Amino acid sequence: MPPLTAQDIMVRDVVSVFPDTPLTDAA
Repeated sequence: MPPLTAQDIMVRDVVSVFPDTPLTDAA
């Protein structure tokens, strides 16, 4: 598993706040 980038962390934060958004499928 590659190290987390700032974008990965940002996506994870967004998904955790909005778990029902399409971002959940992309993350």
